Amino acid sequence: MSVVRKVGTALGGVLGGARLFADQRLAWQRGAAPREMPILYIEVIKRCNLRCVMCGYPTDYPGAGKRLDTAAMERVLRDSLELGCRIVSFGGGEPFLRSDICRLVDLCAELGLGLHINTNGTRIDAKVARQLCGASHLHLALSLDHCDAEPNDKIRGLGVFAAVRDAAGHLRQHAPQVALSLNVVVGAHNVGTLARTVDLAARWGLGGIKFLPLHDNLGHRWKDGGVPTEMRGGRELPEILGEELLRAAERAHALGLQTSSRAFLSRVPDYLNGNLHFPCYAGFLYGNIDPFGQMFPCYDHTEPLSVLDHGLVAAWRSPAMNRMRERVRNCATPCWNSGNAEPSLRMDPLTTLADPGQLLNDLEQYLL
Repeated sequence: MSVVRKVGTALGGVLGGARLFADQRLAWQRGAAPREMPILYIEVIKRCNLRCVMCGYPTDYPGAGKRLDTAAMERVLRDSLELGCRIVSFGGGEPFLRSDICRLVDLCAELGLGLHINTNGTRIDAKVARQLCGASHLHLALSLDHCDAEPNDKIRGLGVFAAVRDAAGHLRQHAPQVALSLNVVVGAHNVGTLARTVDLAARWGLGGIKFLPLHDNLGHRWKDGGVPTEMRGGRELPEILGEELLRAAERAHALGLQTSSRAFLSRVPDYLNGNLHFPCYAGFLYGNIDPFGQMFPCYDHTEPLSVLDHGLVAAWRSPAMNRMRERVRNCATPCWNSGNAEPSLRMDPLTTLADPGQLLNDLEQYLL
């Protein structure tokens, strides 16, 4: 790429980002639909092959109606372009239980959409990795909660540690262009081990590691009995974990790994103490769709609104979505889910200016 073209691309990105920022801020102040929806989260399936102790899947997840099939998913993805969507995130359940998942990955590449998939990694063998060999702009986040096999598998299931390690190896061998990272749920079960988990990610040839605090709201509120006590720890945990998270992030940066933003990690103790509230951009910067086509800002604020009935664009701009946006603006639920909080933090100019490198890292990880 020539120097002139690089400068033009960078300038276009800056101007586009400024327009997006202004559109989002104005929409949030008014409680109205933004012109654009830059991020779309799609929970592509409710089933999971694991029984992780802190998760509400698979038996307690409420749902009704017909699942979004391949044709419906394709319509949603194509329609997202009309709303200026840049990033799509597939979650579940376990997305790789869908027989058409590689077709959907290919379609996102055809449409120029950056694609992020949260996966437990246990369904990614050499055959699946080879199917992903041509995927561009794809990021896979593999779930792992401990750097040692036995304590990890106590939480996620026997053999999961080895399966995630093998999945990383298959992908590095057969689909080296796919960006890989770890998602680590943090709590009393892994305090004191996070820096070693960073080292593990580096040894496995991954490009990043994200740290996610335990939470009871959103989809996890359907878990019988809530999050296990042994993962919560005592009153001292928030302070201890807060300090450790920042040290782990420093270790990740030293090894060249992408990681959660300092702004996100520094507020984890406040969240664990139940003291955290922030301007959330759920329903503004991003929309959520469940496996049955229901659209909403987040699982704490829903009402019937189907993309199967109305189409994605009409649902995004509908009065029903605006009613849910208003509830988001007035939400008092302590919430520090990474998918909600990290994008919302980018809408705070002071936070972004304090750490512009993090924004560039995000763009590199998800879009480039």
